[in-house]
Formats: sequence, structure tokens, C-alpha cells
Amino acid sequence: MKKLIFKRFLWTNFKKHYVPLVGLALLPLIIFGCAVAPPQPYVTPTITINTIPSGADISIKGNYVGVSPLTIPAPANYIGNEPIKIEARLDGYEPKEVLFGDYHPPVDKVLKKMVESWSMIYTAPAGTQRIPAYYTYPQRIDIKLYAKSGSTSVPNTPPDVQQSVSAFKIPVGVYQATRAYGNGDKYVGAFVKGTLNGKGIYTYANGNKYEGEFVNGKFTGKGTFTCSNGKQYKGNLEGKAPTGLTITCD
Repeated sequence: MKKLIFKRFLWTNFKKHYVPLVGLALLPLIIFGCAVAPPQPYVTPTITINTIPSGADISIKGNYVGVSPLTIPAPANYIGNEPIKIEARLDGYEPKEVLFGDYHPPVDKVLKKMVESWSMIYTAPAGTQRIPAYYTYPQRIDIKLYAKSGSTSVPNTPPDVQQSVSAFKIPVGVYQATRAYGNGDKYVGAFVKGTLNGKGIYTYANGNKYEGEFVNGKFTGKGTFTCSNGKQYKGNLEGKAPTGLTITCD
């Protein structure tokens, strides 16, 4: 009987003095334990392309992307299957092409497995896995450009093209590139400072096509507009921009 009374005494004092303390200790867990941290916004990785001097026209794999310095989206984890071909052009400087990326040759990865014996657990060889070659990309590239020596003419340009450039008053610095538009249109031809200048082919998403000359991003009228059904448009297109142009080909 005395033992029972003593145990009740201990339990009563424990509830009175210690249980509240335990409750206070668990209170932060009760309040904050179920709180979920808000998801962090995804930050798209980028690569900065800079030229020395700045202001150069930048193309990647033949597609014009802008004027340096600029940033472009980077592949996931800055890893890809091939180098990035960057082309930089600036009036008065030699054009430059750079293959951007660090090459990693194929390697064999040793695979292991866990083995359990009567006395221990240990790892043992389980074969190999071939990891193919890949490229990694730093977050920034600086491209040094070198001034041309004396000449102000378009380098490696045939005389007839130089004459055409002079006739239409296109500045020195013509280069060939491809530009794809978000609406499905595509242009292949000459550029100056990122603007359509010179001879080129503008193909619309619906199959219509203009082949001729451009000045400052607009038709000169010296070209042929061919509809997707084979009919040719004979109207005057001089001074009109190709984007947003509507022509009835019925």
C-alpha cells in the first residue's frame, strides 16, 4: 500500500513540474513543424558573351543573337554534346569565330555492388559503364578582336558584290547569317549590324518566299515574291518590311 501511494506521489509531481516543460519544448515544433517553405523560383542559367572592344554583332551557329556584351540561355547544368560556335563581327576589326566549350573525352566508370558475407558487408566490382564525350561551358567568355590592317573594303567579297553594296549605300561589314523568327519565318542572307542588308531569301511560315535585295531591313523591290502555290506577286514591295506583310496569293 505504501509503495502504491509513493508511485502516485511521483506521478503527480512529474505531471505538475515536468510535463509543462516538455510541452513548452515541443511548442515550436507544433507551431512551425508543419510549415512548408515556399518553393524557390527557378533561375535560368546564362552565359555572358563579351568582346573586346564591345559592340560586335554576335551569331551562334549562323543565327544572329545580338550585340556584345549579351547573355544567352545556357544548357542545363552547363553541359552539352558539342561546342558552341560563336561568330563576332565588328566594323574595322577582323571577324572571329570561336568554339566555346571544354571537351571531356569518353571515360569508363567502374560500377560496384554491395555484397553481404557472414561476417561483413563490402563492395565488389560489378562491371563498367561507358560515359560518352561531352562539353562543359563556363558562365562567361571574352573574345578579343583585332583591327584590320588599313583596308576598309569588305574582306573576300567579289567585285560585283562590292559594287552592289556601294550602289545601295550599305556600310562596310556585310556578313552572311540565318535568322529564325518566333512566328515561323526564316531569313537567310546578308546582314549589317544585325539588320537585313544585301541579298537574301525571306521565307514565310506559310511557304511564301521573297528572294532579292534588302536595305535596312526592308524590301528594295528588286526581287521576286513567290507564293506557296507557285504564283508570283508583281506589285511594288519597295520600302516595306517583311514582318507583318500580308499578300493575297489566290
